[in-house]
Amino acid sequence: MGINPTTMSAQFKQCFGVSIFGYLRRRRLEAARELLRREDDSVARIGYRVGFDSPAAFSTAYKRQFGHSPSQETRLAPLRR
Repeated sequence: MGINPTTMSAQFKQCFGVSIFGYLRRRRLEAARELLRREDDSVARIGYRVGFDSPAAFSTAYKRQFGHSPSQETRLAPLRR
């Protein structure tokens, strides 16, 4: 891209208000939320599918992002198809 990583990171944060890794984490968690709402799969498997190394790390990140656990999301979701 023609710029050093530090400059790119700073400009990304200025534009989006979050670091590159924070943005990617948020996108992964949003994808997980959709999977939890639509699919009948375990929380652990969905966490692995969106790139988390452990169910505990996934649950912690999910709760920090959305204010409730991923297992609560499955209970909040409308009937799955």
